[in-house]
Amino acid sequence: MERRFLSNKASSVEIRADGDSKTIGGYASCYYDGTPGTEYELWDTSYERAVERIAPGAFSKALSRGDDVACLFNHDDSQLLGRTTAGSCKLSADGRGLLYEATPGDTAVARDVITYIRRKEIVGSSFAFMADEERWTETKDANGKWQSIREILSVTLFDVSPCTRPAYTSASVGMRGANLTDEARAALDKHRSSTALTAKLAAINERARVVMGNR
Repeated sequence: MERRFLSNKASSVEIRADGDSKTIGGYASCYYDGTPGTEYELWDTSYERAVERIAPGAFSKALSRGDDVACLFNHDDSQLLGRTTAGSCKLSADGRGLLYEATPGDTAVARDVITYIRRKEIVGSSFAFMADEERWTETKDANGKWQSIREILSVTLFDVSPCTRPAYTSASVGMRGANLTDEARAALDKHRSSTALTAKLAAINERARVVMGNR
């Protein structure tokens, strides 16, 4: 399971009042739109840089099949604010990304989170997911450094969360959680292994074709 943070540069968490009830919501994720603020730097080393982009429509399957998604404070299962299967959390997608709106009960965590948001102590959201479909593109620059792009095409959603600290922040904020890149590195290793195997099989087939052609 992976997590990504959306900073307040992309969208702020909001509170809305409807009679006696209050809702907490905002964007849990934004699609890549060609700007640096909508791609996520996975890592940047002396020999390799990798970024991730959420493709438009990446949440379509999750929304259509009705993934059981919780709205949690700081991704903590004990800090529940709403749940899609209970009707207390609603998800939708527009041209910008994934929207969430939770209507929490009269609980201590809900009162705390509402207070934090009002005081601007919570300014961003995060979402937890598993990549169901992805595409990697790799090139090398003039200095031989790998440039890898991970494009997320479809996901399974687990939770959306207003957060006090970024689980993962976009490159435009200039921070990242190195301990949360393991899944992405594993995906890249799998892609490279698959690519190498495909190339090897193609070479074997080509040799076999040449041999058969020379008979």
